[in-house]
Amino acid sequence: MVKECITPALRERGWRGGSGKYYLNGTTGHVGSVILSGNHRRSNSQVRAFHMHIGVRSMYLQEFQEGTGRAPLSKRPSHAVEHDWLDEVATFTITSEDDPLDVGAFVWTVLESQALSPVVASLDDAGLRRAVDECPVGAGYGGARTLMDIAHGNFETASRTIESWADSASGDSLDVLYLRTRLREAMTRDD
Repeated sequence: MVKECITPALRERGWRGGSGKYYLNGTTGHVGSVILSGNHRRSNSQVRAFHMHIGVRSMYLQEFQEGTGRAPLSKRPSHAVEHDWLDEVATFTITSEDDPLDVGAFVWTVLESQALSPVVASLDDAGLRRAVDECPVGAGYGGARTLMDIAHGNFETASRTIESWADSASGDSLDVLYLRTRLREAMTRDD
């Protein structure tokens, strides 16, 4: 199903990857993802259940990871913490009696009609910001979003966020120190 229906259709549209994990590099440095992952609790030898997730990892999240000494993120985002936003589009079930190509065609229809356009729309900063504001899952509400505010000159917003973090962290964490440095550098450049 995945190999014969989903992978070729996504590759025709510029997506890379396979085996249920696909990504699309945006010109901004953001990376879109489509993940088809199995649900082992609802699967057995006769029935397979799986989820379709979509999301975007921004260049800001990668920068935040590296700037705060965390391990760099993988080239292909595949976990919620590797995304600024991540959303579940649908859950599917395929039985041993179903034709995998028929199920694949249906999954592709859902993917094409409901999932790809929100990802592609989030590959620029304006679309990413709208998606992050509307989705509570993912890491974008933190350091990556603050770096986006800094990059767009929203220094007051970034400063309030950083100071709120400093207050809640009861001291200067590495995250707060890094963001303060980036804010100071950006404000100095703009002077």
